[in-house]
Amino acid sequence: MVASELDGIKGIGPKTKEELFKAFGGIESIRQASLNELTKSIGKSKGLLVYEYFNQGYSSDLKE
Repeated sequence: MVASELDGIKGIGPKTKEELFKAFGGIESIRQASLNELTKSIGKSKGLLVYEYFNQGYSSDLKE
């Protein structure tokens, strides 16, 4: 697997990275994915990590 921006997200390892690329095809699609799409693909906690990384101004209400 090639290095990507996902490598900078603590808690996202090679398996999760591979799952994301399989589901979304590329980093731009991952970046634009909704929290719901991400959690369907990689689970709630990891989906939230990725979503927060790409959406710095997200609402904390999403955690509940």
